[in-house]
Amino acid sequence: MVDKVVFENTVEGLDAAMATRYYTRILLAKRLAPLLEASPAGRVVSVLYATGSTRLVETDLGLESPENYSMMKAGVGTATMNSLALHHLAILHPRVSFVHTYPGVVRTKGWANGGRSFVGLVVKYVLAPLTWPFALSVDEAGDRALYTTTSEQNRVDGSGASQVILVNWNNDTVQPDRLTREYMTSEMLGKVWDHTEATWKSILGK
Repeated sequence: MVDKVVFENTVEGLDAAMATRYYTRILLAKRLAPLLEASPAGRVVSVLYATGSTRLVETDLGLESPENYSMMKAGVGTATMNSLALHHLAILHPRVSFVHTYPGVVRTKGWANGGRSFVGLVVKYVLAPLTWPFALSVDEAGDRALYTTTSEQNRVDGSGASQVILVNWNNDTVQPDRLTREYMTSEMLGKVWDHTEATWKSILGK
Protein backbone atom coordinates (compact mmCIF):
# COMPACT_ATOMS: atom_id res chain seq x y z
CA MET A 1 0.00 0.00 0.00
CA VAL A 2 3.00 2.28 0.20
CA ASP A 3 4.16 3.66 -3.15
CA LYS A 4 7.67 4.51 -2.02
CA VAL A 5 8.21 0.85 -1.11
CA VAL A 6 6.93 -0.38 -4.45
CA PHE A 7 9.58 1.51 -6.38
CA GLU A 8 12.51 1.04 -3.99
CA ASN A 9 15.05 -1.76 -4.18
CA THR A 10 17.32 -2.95 -1.43
CA VAL A 11 21.08 -2.62 -1.87
CA GLU A 12 21.03 -6.25 -3.01
CA GLY A 13 18.64 -5.38 -5.83
CA LEU A 14 15.50 -6.95 -4.38
CA ASP A 15 12.18 -5.17 -4.27
CA ALA A 16 12.05 -3.83 -0.71
CA ALA A 17 8.50 -4.98 -0.06
CA MET A 18 9.18 -8.49 -1.30
CA ALA A 19 12.43 -8.65 0.67
CA THR A 20 10.73 -7.91 3.98
CA ARG A 21 7.52 -9.82 3.28
CA TYR A 22 9.15 -12.96 1.96
CA TYR A 23 12.88 -13.48 1.40
CA THR A 24 14.23 -12.36 4.77
CA ARG A 25 11.54 -13.92 6.94
CA ILE A 26 11.72 -17.29 5.17
CA LEU A 27 15.52 -17.25 5.42
CA LEU A 28 15.20 -16.66 9.15
CA ALA A 29 12.67 -19.50 9.43
CA LYS A 30 14.94 -21.87 7.53
CA ARG A 31 17.99 -21.09 9.64
CA LEU A 32 16.12 -21.36 12.93
CA ALA A 33 14.27 -24.56 11.99
CA PRO A 34 16.97 -27.04 13.12
CA LEU A 35 17.21 -25.34 16.52
CA LEU A 36 13.45 -25.17 16.86
CA GLU A 37 13.15 -28.85 15.98
CA ALA A 38 15.38 -29.64 18.95
CA SER A 39 13.10 -27.68 21.29
CA PRO A 40 9.96 -29.14 22.90
CA ALA A 41 7.49 -26.86 21.12
CA GLY A 42 9.22 -25.00 18.30
CA ARG A 43 7.04 -22.69 16.29
CA VAL A 44 7.42 -20.17 13.46
CA VAL A 45 4.70 -17.57 12.89
CA SER A 46 4.59 -15.44 9.75
CA VAL A 47 2.02 -12.65 9.95
CA LEU A 48 0.88 -11.73 6.46
CA TYR A 49 -2.11 -12.96 4.43
CA ALA A 50 -2.77 -16.63 5.10
CA THR A 51 -6.31 -16.64 3.71
CA GLY A 52 -5.58 -15.34 0.22
CA SER A 53 -3.54 -16.23 -2.82
CA THR A 54 -2.87 -15.19 -6.38
CA ARG A 55 -1.53 -17.00 -9.41
CA LEU A 56 2.24 -16.62 -9.54
CA VAL A 57 4.31 -15.67 -12.59
CA GLU A 58 6.11 -18.99 -12.96
CA THR A 59 8.85 -17.61 -15.21
CA ASP A 60 9.50 -14.58 -13.00
CA LEU A 61 8.74 -15.37 -9.38
CA GLY A 62 10.85 -12.43 -8.23
CA LEU A 63 8.88 -10.05 -10.50
CA GLU A 64 12.10 -8.60 -11.88
CA SER A 65 10.57 -7.64 -15.23
CA PRO A 66 8.63 -4.36 -15.04
CA GLU A 67 5.80 -5.82 -17.12
CA ASN A 68 5.25 -8.50 -14.48
CA TYR A 69 5.35 -6.19 -11.46
CA SER A 70 2.29 -4.80 -9.73
CA MET A 71 1.33 -4.01 -6.16
CA MET A 72 -1.11 -6.93 -6.19
CA LYS A 73 1.42 -9.43 -7.52
CA ALA A 74 4.08 -8.30 -5.07
CA GLY A 75 1.70 -8.13 -2.12
CA VAL A 76 -0.52 -11.18 -2.50
CA GLY A 77 2.17 -13.05 -4.43
CA THR A 78 4.57 -12.96 -1.49
CA ALA A 79 1.74 -14.13 0.76
CA THR A 80 1.15 -17.08 -1.56
CA MET A 81 4.86 -17.85 -1.54
CA ASN A 82 4.90 -17.61 2.27
CA SER A 83 2.32 -20.38 2.52
CA LEU A 84 4.25 -22.54 0.07
CA ALA A 85 7.68 -21.98 1.62
CA LEU A 86 6.39 -22.63 5.14
CA HIS A 87 4.66 -25.77 3.86
CA HIS A 88 7.98 -26.92 2.39
CA LEU A 89 9.74 -26.29 5.71
CA ALA A 90 6.96 -28.08 7.59
CA ILE A 91 7.58 -31.18 5.50
CA LEU A 92 11.32 -31.02 6.25
CA HIS A 93 10.84 -30.29 9.96
CA PRO A 94 7.67 -32.11 11.13
CA ARG A 95 8.32 -31.37 14.81
CA VAL A 96 8.14 -27.60 14.22
CA SER A 97 4.82 -25.77 13.85
CA PHE A 98 4.94 -23.42 10.87
CA VAL A 99 2.05 -20.97 11.07
CA HIS A 100 0.97 -18.40 8.50
CA THR A 101 -1.61 -16.00 9.88
CA TYR A 102 -3.72 -13.13 8.57
CA PRO A 103 -4.30 -10.37 11.16
CA GLY A 104 -7.18 -8.78 9.28
CA VAL A 105 -7.42 -5.03 8.79
CA VAL A 106 -5.43 -3.26 11.50
CA ARG A 107 -5.58 0.45 12.27
CA THR A 108 -1.97 1.43 11.57
CA LYS A 109 -0.34 4.54 10.15
CA GLY A 110 0.28 2.66 6.93
CA TRP A 111 -3.24 3.47 5.77
CA ALA A 112 -2.37 7.15 5.62
CA ASN A 113 0.94 6.50 3.89
CA GLY A 114 -0.34 5.43 0.52
CA GLY A 115 1.52 8.00 -1.53
CA ARG A 116 0.10 10.23 -4.26
CA SER A 117 -0.72 7.66 -6.92
CA PHE A 118 -4.32 6.93 -7.79
CA VAL A 119 -4.23 3.68 -5.82
CA GLY A 120 -2.61 5.38 -2.84
CA LEU A 121 -5.23 8.10 -2.77
CA VAL A 122 -8.06 5.57 -3.06
CA VAL A 123 -6.62 3.63 -0.12
CA LYS A 124 -6.21 6.74 2.01
CA TYR A 125 -9.47 8.54 1.27
CA VAL A 126 -11.88 5.72 0.35
CA LEU A 127 -10.85 2.34 1.70
CA ALA A 128 -9.41 3.52 5.01
CA PRO A 129 -12.52 5.46 6.11
CA LEU A 130 -14.80 2.59 5.03
CA THR A 131 -12.87 -0.12 6.86
CA TRP A 132 -11.74 1.86 9.91
CA PRO A 133 -14.85 1.12 12.02
CA PHE A 134 -14.35 -2.62 11.51
CA ALA A 135 -10.56 -2.71 11.81
CA LEU A 136 -8.68 -4.09 14.79
CA SER A 137 -6.63 -1.84 17.02
CA VAL A 138 -2.89 -2.44 17.07
CA ASP A 139 -3.15 -3.71 20.65
CA GLU A 140 -5.87 -6.23 19.84
CA ALA A 141 -4.01 -7.42 16.75
CA GLY A 142 -0.94 -7.89 18.93
CA ASP A 143 -2.91 -9.87 21.51
CA ARG A 144 -4.27 -12.15 18.80
CA ALA A 145 -0.80 -12.66 17.36
CA LEU A 146 0.47 -13.61 20.82
CA TYR A 147 -2.35 -16.14 21.14
CA THR A 148 -1.45 -17.61 17.75
CA THR A 149 2.17 -17.90 18.86
CA THR A 150 1.44 -19.67 22.15
CA SER A 151 -1.86 -21.52 21.69
CA GLU A 152 -1.98 -25.30 21.73
CA GLN A 153 -4.45 -24.97 18.87
CA ASN A 154 -1.74 -23.98 16.40
CA ARG A 155 0.89 -26.64 16.89
CA VAL A 156 1.82 -30.01 15.46
CA ASP A 157 2.52 -33.09 17.55
CA GLY A 158 5.41 -34.29 15.40
CA SER A 159 3.91 -37.75 15.04
CA GLY A 160 3.58 -37.77 11.28
CA ALA A 161 3.49 -35.79 8.06
CA SER A 162 3.19 -32.08 8.69
CA GLN A 163 1.95 -29.08 6.76
CA VAL A 164 1.72 -25.34 7.19
CA ILE A 165 -0.99 -24.16 9.59
CA LEU A 166 -3.10 -21.33 8.18
CA VAL A 167 -4.93 -19.02 10.60
CA ASN A 168 -7.47 -16.28 9.85
CA TRP A 169 -8.02 -12.94 11.59
CA ASN A 170 -10.22 -14.56 14.26
CA ASN A 171 -7.59 -17.15 15.19
CA ASP A 172 -9.47 -19.95 13.45
CA THR A 173 -7.43 -22.58 11.65
CA VAL A 174 -8.49 -22.69 8.01
CA GLN A 175 -7.83 -24.92 5.03
CA PRO A 176 -5.74 -23.69 2.09
CA ASP A 177 -7.78 -22.16 -0.70
CA ARG A 178 -8.08 -23.92 -4.06
CA LEU A 179 -5.07 -22.26 -5.68
CA THR A 180 -2.81 -22.80 -2.68
CA ARG A 181 -3.81 -26.47 -2.55
CA GLU A 182 -3.04 -26.75 -6.26
CA TYR A 183 0.42 -25.28 -5.74
CA MET A 184 1.14 -27.40 -2.66
CA THR A 185 0.53 -30.60 -4.59
CA SER A 186 2.29 -29.65 -7.83
CA GLU A 187 5.78 -28.88 -9.04
CA MET A 188 5.18 -25.23 -8.15
CA LEU A 189 6.08 -26.02 -4.53
CA GLY A 190 9.57 -27.01 -5.62
CA LYS A 191 9.86 -24.15 -8.11
CA VAL A 192 9.14 -21.57 -5.42
CA TRP A 193 11.68 -23.12 -3.06
CA ASP A 194 14.35 -23.41 -5.76
CA HIS A 195 13.80 -19.75 -6.69
CA THR A 196 14.03 -18.74 -3.04
CA GLU A 197 17.30 -20.58 -2.47
CA ALA A 198 18.74 -19.23 -5.73
CA THR A 199 17.87 -15.69 -4.62
CA TRP A 200 19.57 -16.19 -1.27
CA LYS A 201 22.64 -17.67 -2.97
CA SER A 202 22.90 -14.74 -5.39
CA ILE A 203 23.10 -12.38 -2.42
CA LEU A 204 24.84 -14.39 0.28
CA GLY A 205 27.02 -16.50 -1.98
CA LYS A 206 26.00 -19.72 -0.25
